[in-house]
Amino acid sequence: MSAPDTRLDGAAADEGLPRIYALNLVKDEADIIGLCLRHASRFCTKIFVLDNGSTDGTWEILQDLAGELPAVELLGRKEELFAQGFRALMFDRTRHVYQPGDWVLVLDSDEFLQTDPRPYLRDHVSPEIECIELFFAQFYVTHGDLGTDWFEQGPTPIGSFEELPRHFRIDHAERRLIRYRHDLEWPIRNEDGAYRQLGFPVNIRRKIRPGLVARHYQYRSREQMQRRVRQRARVGRKTGRFGHSRDPDWRPYVQEARELRFAGPGHRIEVTARERLNVWLKRDARHLVRRARRVSSRLVPWLSADAGAES
Repeated sequence: MSAPDTRLDGAAADEGLPRIYALNLVKDEADIIGLCLRHASRFCTKIFVLDNGSTDGTWEILQDLAGELPAVELLGRKEELFAQGFRALMFDRTRHVYQPGDWVLVLDSDEFLQTDPRPYLRDHVSPEIECIELFFAQFYVTHGDLGTDWFEQGPTPIGSFEELPRHFRIDHAERRLIRYRHDLEWPIRNEDGAYRQLGFPVNIRRKIRPGLVARHYQYRSREQMQRRVRQRARVGRKTGRFGHSRDPDWRPYVQEARELRFAGPGHRIEVTARERLNVWLKRDARHLVRRARRVSSRLVPWLSADAGAES
């Protein structure tokens, strides 16, 4: 994967290919937001961006990028504590633009689709499919990366994929591409007015198993790792979310290279059969846990009432 070509800053004129509209919710990603948006603008008709109260210069960079890249459209800033409902809000604000058959991409600023997804969507996805899951190649800093120039460079904007980690693991997939239809429902708030924690529309009828790969660079430099882990730990203490990220120490996130796969900037990542099976088993296990919790929540009141009647 080479550095993005900034001349490719719009996808509307590509005949025969579906239109993709990205929703990008960003906070404190000054080092990587430029690389992300230049890359995504190669295949997105529009990239709608909402800043979630960045304080590291991200908002100023976004304003410059909106002037540079016609595909980028800023939706403003939202200073409140992060909630998944912000993405539903973005969808609601922009849905007047979409036509049935267009695709909506939920995109974070440290994620990069490995290839232009439009040929795949056109040639390999039947009309009844409404949702595409992406395999995520999670890139990690390794002990061998400590002390390198790119790891110690601080908050300097990343100019190419040469300045990012090269060892990864594929262990999960997420629903990220939605085929638009007019009756899609993506609730923004609960009845009490609080933002809902829904990362996706609720009435998707059918989905496809993972087929595309995205690279995820959640850890990129010493300073960025320290800031990210502290921020997630703070949000976790306030909200109960990010249960896996409560410890503010960044060092446990450094990995052993021998336990990961290697992929340089130009290397194409293929998902192995073992990785596919692992992803599906984990997902099925999560579904079973959620179903068990729903059943339990219904049974407990009934059993309690029954026990009270007997006594």
